[in-house]
Amino acid sequence: MRLLEPAINVLKSTAEERRVPIPAVALNYSINKGVLPLVGVHDAEQAEQDMQALGWRLSGDEMKRIKRVSFWGQTSSFLQQD
Repeated sequence: MRLLEPAINVLKSTAEERRVPIPAVALNYSINKGVLPLVGVHDAEQAEQDMQALGWRLSGDEMKRIKRVSFWGQTSSFLQQD
């Protein structure tokens, strides 16, 4: 969790500024990077949060802020990273 805190904090502050849920920011970031995220939806609330990622784009500065706190893992046939 210690490694995730910086990323979570940036996602949280961006979500507060944008007035959207944190998952919407994370999904929007992925979409802006050209990824087509496949999300599992467990209930109506989660579906609503995920849908709030659509119809807007993170700014270049927001994308840079998130990228700065992201970290690299192993790339495998199951997990691709740029």
